[in-house]
This record gives sequence, C-alpha cells and structure tokens, in this order.
Amino acid sequence: MRHLEKILPPFSTVFSGCGFVRHLFEHEEKFAVKKIVKNVPICASEIRDQFLTGKNPAEFLPAAAVEFLTEIDFTARLERIAARK
Repeated sequence: MRHLEKILPPFSTVFSGCGFVRHLFEHEEKFAVKKIVKNVPICASEIRDQFLTGKNPAEFLPAAAVEFLTEIDFTARLERIAARK
C-alpha cells in the first residue's frame, strides 16, 4: 500500500467492491475498509466500446460523467490507446 500512499493525497478510508482489494487494505491497521455494492449494472469495457462506436453516452451514463468525459476528450484518448494495440 505504500506505493499508493506516495501517489495519492492522504486517505484513511478505502471503499471497494473488490474482495481482494479489501483483503489487502484490511491487513493495514491504519485504513478503515468499507464494502460497496454496485447498484447500477455498469461495465467499463462496455462504456469504452460504446464511446468508440459513436453511441450517445447520455443514454448510459449520468450527466456529470458525460460532462467530465467530454472535458477530458475521452473518445480521443480511447482512439489513441486503441491505435497502439
């Protein structure tokens, strides 16, 4: 966990839906570990595919997420990554 502490701002609580991640942090006494449950069936791979195929992100993402991804030019980033493969 030390590598994360070097690159992230200070934190004391870890929220994760991944059992492995929770297991890792639970062994560090300085972190409170909270389990999260996805209430929305969402898959990052599907979101990337939908962006790359030109689907309207507003159909499958909250407005705040669409705004952020537009600001960072997410589609162009994906296209650059896809071109490297």
